[in-house]
Amino acid sequence: MEAWSKVDLHLHSSYSDRPSEWILRRIGFPQSCTSPQELHGKLQKEGMRWKTITDHNRIEGCLELMERHLDVFMGVELSTFFPDGCEIHLLIWHFPTSDFKSIKELASNVYELSSYLLKRNIPHAVAHPLKSVNGKLTVEHFEKMVLLFKGFEVCNGSLEPLSQKVLTLCLNALTPERIEQLSKRHCLIPLVPNAHEKIFIGGSNDHGGLSVGSAWTEVPGAESVDTFFNSLFSGKGRVRGSQGIH
Repeated sequence: MEAWSKVDLHLHSSYSDRPSEWILRRIGFPQSCTSPQELHGKLQKEGMRWKTITDHNRIEGCLELMERHLDVFMGVELSTFFPDGCEIHLLIWHFPTSDFKSIKELASNVYELSSYLLKRNIPHAVAHPLKSVNGKLTVEHFEKMVLLFKGFEVCNGSLEPLSQKVLTLCLNALTPERIEQLSKRHCLIPLVPNAHEKIFIGGSNDHGGLSVGSAWTEVPGAESVDTFFNSLFSGKGRVRGSQGIH
């Protein structure tokens, strides 16, 4: 029986120094106090074949680990925006360091950013799609996300499970006809082929070093990071682990 390669695709290190919660920003408390090296050890202990860190808008944690380990790939959780100011977060992985400047520059416009990521064949997915990061998320924004993105985080170890189950049901209920309806409603051509078929990803979204590897994404085999993401985005992956706070 072929072994499955596990990866926690969403977690934070001490380089995530700007938390989403305003009170933590006010008192200067970081999103995480866990060092990249400590995270690597915990991920190894939890059986993760490949390792990454998705700090908020920063890649220093990944760069630090990549200097010491061969089983690490680049990752970031990036804030991006619709023209009306609605903020969403994208998990972006396995991109050349040289691309990060362009990625950050394009983050002010989600349409330009998504086109760039697809053109560059950079793996990415919407993080916690039903979470209203800055209080502006609407049904219309979610419908546009469906047209723009292939990957969606449906298993987040730090969020309550009900919304994630609802999200999974909604995405599984998509059909080509429904995509066509959404495309006409928003005058937006789907950026991805077979837009009704979504790729599901999972990660712990760990912020304190206590739940590292509690949720993950896995594919069969995967002897390299390229193989992992090729398998994942060809529909061969699955999410496992805890779906958050009960």
